[in-house]
Order: sequence, then C-alpha cells, then structure tokens
Amino acid sequence: MTLVRFYLVLLAFLLPALIRAQDVPLEIKLPPSPLEETGPDDERLAVQYMTSKEFDKAIELFEKIYKKKPQQYIYNYLFYCYLESGDTDGAEKLARNAMRKNPGDPSYQVDLGFVYTRQGKPEKSKEIYEEALQNLPPSQDMISRLANAFEQRYESQYAILTYQKGRELLNYSYTYGFELASLYDRLGDYPNMLEEYFSLIRYSPAFLSQVQNRLQFFLENDPESTRSEIVRKSLLTKVQKEPDQPLFSEMLIWFSMQQKNFSLALTQAKSLFRRFGESGERIYDLGKLAAANGDYDNALDAFGFIVEKGPSQPFYVVCRLEFLNTRFMKITGSLLTTREELLQLEKDFEVEIGRQYENVQHAMLIRNLAHLETFYLKNREKGMLLLEKLIENPSLPSKSLAESKLELADIYLFSGEVWEATLLYQQVYKAFQNDELGQMAKYRNAKLSFYIGEFDWARVQLDVLRAATSKLIANDAMALSLLISENLDIDSSYGALSLYAKADLLAFRHEYDSVIYFLDAIPAQYGWHSLLDDALFRKAEIHAAKGEYLIADSLYAAVNATYPDDLLADDALLRRAQLQESVFKNKEKAMVFYQDLFIKYPSSLYASDARKRFRILRGDPIE
Repeated sequence: MTLVRFYLVLLAFLLPALIRAQDVPLEIKLPPSPLEETGPDDERLAVQYMTSKEFDKAIELFEKIYKKKPQQYIYNYLFYCYLESGDTDGAEKLARNAMRKNPGDPSYQVDLGFVYTRQGKPEKSKEIYEEALQNLPPSQDMISRLANAFEQRYESQYAILTYQKGRELLNYSYTYGFELASLYDRLGDYPNMLEEYFSLIRYSPAFLSQVQNRLQFFLENDPESTRSEIVRKSLLTKVQKEPDQPLFSEMLIWFSMQQKNFSLALTQAKSLFRRFGESGERIYDLGKLAAANGDYDNALDAFGFIVEKGPSQPFYVVCRLEFLNTRFMKITGSLLTTREELLQLEKDFEVEIGRQYENVQHAMLIRNLAHLETFYLKNREKGMLLLEKLIENPSLPSKSLAESKLELADIYLFSGEVWEATLLYQQVYKAFQNDELGQMAKYRNAKLSFYIGEFDWARVQLDVLRAATSKLIANDAMALSLLISENLDIDSSYGALSLYAKADLLAFRHEYDSVIYFLDAIPAQYGWHSLLDDALFRKAEIHAAKGEYLIADSLYAAVNATYPDDLLADDALLRRAQLQESVFKNKEKAMVFYQDLFIKYPSSLYASDARKRFRILRGDPIE
C-alpha cells in the first residue's frame, strides 16, 4: 500500500473525532449416433465422413447402407447429409420415398415441407404442413410424432397447432399442457405459457408440484425481475377472477415465498384461512419463514393474526410464543432500540414464562430472556440463574438442553470465565458431533480460542468446520480462518491480530469504548496493516451499535472507498444503504447505495435483496 493510501486509512480512523467536532435459422440438427464401437465398419466410416463434413463421401455410403437397412437413424443421417451438401433434390426424393413406405407417419411430410423451405418455396411448405395437420388422426402417438417433427424443424407455431388440434381430437382427455407451455416459453410468449400451466393445475391438482418446479427454473435467470413481474400479475389476476379456486392462491403464496415477498404471501394465506376455515398452520409456517429471513414485521403480523383469533385456534399457543421470540429478534437486531423497549420486552417475557408451559418453545423464551438480561440489561447473575434452573429440568429434551448450555457458555465467556465456557462448548460438541448444533458449539469454541489469542489452534478447528453441513457455519469458519491466515505479521507474530481479537471479544461483551481503544491501537502501533479494513468496518459497527450513526456512516464510506475490491466493500455499501433508509430517512441516498451494490457487486450475497429494496423505494409494484 502506498503512503498516500495509508494516510487515507489513518484519516478514516480519526473521522469520529472530526465528526464529533462536525428469429431461428433454418438448420437441421445432427442426430445422435447410436453406433457402438463394435458396429459395422461402413456405418462408422460414413459417420466419420459426416462429422468431418465430407458429405459426398458420406452420402455414397449412407445410400448403400439405407438400401440394405432402412432404419430411422440411417434415414436421419442421410437426410442431414443431403441438405448440408446442398442436394435438396436428393433430400426431397428421400422424404417422398419414406412417405410412401410409411403412409401413417406424418413426420416425413414435415421433412418434405422443410426441404421446400430450404429451396425457398414457403408456399409449398405451408401446403404440406397444412395437409399434415388436416390428416392428423386421433392418436396420441401420431400427435406427438407430428408435433416433435415440427419442433425438430423449428416450426414451433405448427407444433402448437398440432397439440391444440390433438386436444380436440382426443376430446381434451389429454391436455398437452407441459408441451405447449415449453413451446410458448421458447417463443417468449409467457402469458400463454402461464395459461397452460394454470390450466394444468385446474385440470388436476396433482400437477401443482410439477408446475412449481417448471416455474422455479423459469424464474432462475431473471436479473431485472421481468419474468417474476409477469408471473405475479398473472397469478393476481387468476386469484381475483377465480376466488373459489384455492390452488391459485396456493400458487401465489408459493411464488411470493420464492421472491421472499412475505407480505403478499401472508395476504393470500389470510384469505385462505378466512374462506376455507384452515387451522392456521400455513400462516404459522409463513411467520417462521419470514422470521428466518429477517422479515420480522411480517413474521409478527403472521403470529399476531393467529393470536388475535383466540385460544380456540390450534396454533394459538405456539404463535403467541413465536410472537414474543420474534419481538426479541427484532429489538435486539435493531439499530434504534431503546432501553424502554428492552425493559418492556423483559416484562413480557416474564409474564409469558410465568404461564408455566413445559415445551421447547417455552425453553426458548427462557434462553432469550437470559440473553436479554446478560447482554443488554447487564443482569448477568439473573441470566445465569435462569439458564441453570432450565438445565436442571429433567424433562428438558436433549437438544433443548444443549441449546441452553450453549447460551450459558456464551454468558460465561461474556463474564470472562473462559474455562467454564469451553467446557460447555465441548460437552455440546461431543453430544451432537454429527449435528449442526455440535458444529455450532465447535465454531464458538474456536472463536473463543481466537478471542484469547490461540490463533493456530483456532485455525485448525476452523479449517475442519469449512466442511460443515450448515452453509452459515462453514462460511463463518472460512472467513475467520482467512482472517487469521492473512494477518500473520512479517515477523511471524500476531501482534496486530491480537489487538483485533481483544477488540472482538470486547464487542461480544458490549464494552464498546474499550473496543474503539484497541482498534485505534492497530494503526497507531503497526502503521499500515492488512487488518485495517476489518478494523475500520468493526469500528463502524460499534458506532452504529452506540447510536452514533453519522460516524458509522463515514467509516462505512471509508471502507468502501479505500478498499473497493476487498471482501467487506459490499457489506459497507449495504450498511450505508440501511442507515440512509432506516435512520436518516433519506430515500434517494439509500437508492443510490442499493443500486451501487447490485451493479458494482453483482455476485454479492446482498445483490438480490439490494435490488428488491431499490425497486421498493423507487415505487415499483412489488405486491
């Protein structure tokens, strides 16, 4: 790094003080070769000539072979060679002979029509194609053969007409919906594609999962959300026109969940609940999914909806508990949490726990209250007492027991009792070695080793966790392992990293002023260092946690400007966008940062959500 860049970074570290002071071609597809290595020498040689584009030699051999063995694949090869060599007369003669020998097979008529197209005689082609359609028998096999022949020759519209006539001939006993949907998709006729899928669902609910799989593939490559908008509008129209058909509402719910549009999904789920007297399970599941994706407002709306229906609802109790746990996640994860909110949450937890429910969700309430007491209200003893009493409960399920031990271990670490913390982490890991819970315990124990400066041991454990079944744990383990590996000092020491680890532990304990001290010590003691971007970002996070949002924003800006190609650049842009949207209420600036994120960092994990937030702020119709 240049001296100028170092001073830019140093200036960023000093910013807090400063701020405080202020169409398809007419081609023919080459058929796949069915020849085995042990096949006839003449056939192998003919195929070799064909693939090397020596068509005259290939034709000479294939003509001899076809006379002795008039099989379909030899016909296909010979027809291909005629056309590719420009001998359309030979191709026409071949197709006409095949038509005479196979009068019930309409696919050879399509080949003849294709020859006329290659000869520049579209009217004759049309005449042949229309005749094939007119003479189509009521046979699934012949309908499929003719449609496939049209597809093979790039005549998609005639293939569509074939399937449509096939429906009439078979009295609609077979829909051909998937075939038609694929053709419409290929032509870019998405409204008709969707109409075919909707007809399939109406024809038989058994097609629902197949249609969803097809649409999921259809929506995968949709960077501008053009396709998803077409699907959304079509589904909304269907739901409005056919309100008594629940399958369309289910499709709209499914689609909304794919798009993480939990508001729209919840609206439809409530409608189904009211109209068909559902149990509430669908709404409960939606709430859980919304909470898992950080959409706490819609999760609270889902759980609250069931709670408002009263104790007679099957999911009343579990939704009441999840409502409280979701409030906990929202309040503790917010940049704008007040002490009054924390105290009210504490009171609500205590009231609910006092109801004496003996189930897993109740145990989760106790764990969350213990976390609230220790990490936010500074009542460590109360938090530990809650967990110790919970762990002593003999009826507590083994997994819930392990989760409670993990929380208690975190409190020990918070209190500086490292030995007690590591013992509990190890207990949980041994009990659940092959489970995600055990991997989490191993990761937290490795993080503990990192906190206390045992970097080599921590890295060994983290490298093992790169293969964890949980993608989140694997990614976190890899990131921390790379942080250790990339910040080994020139003299093979970990001086600067030790300061950073101490700051990280103090951040875990919410001792924010001390965190700033250790982070500022890194450039003061070591000058330029590869840790400076991490330290800057961490410092920004601390100021945000303290409510010093202007300082946090300036530091995020410094990370992105000084390290635009590093791993934290997109994180910093996201934080700036969130601050502008949620704290500063500056919609225009937030839109700029969201747009910068998905344009400059298209492969970022945040790109999709940034694009969605940008569209919402711009006023695009999302629901």
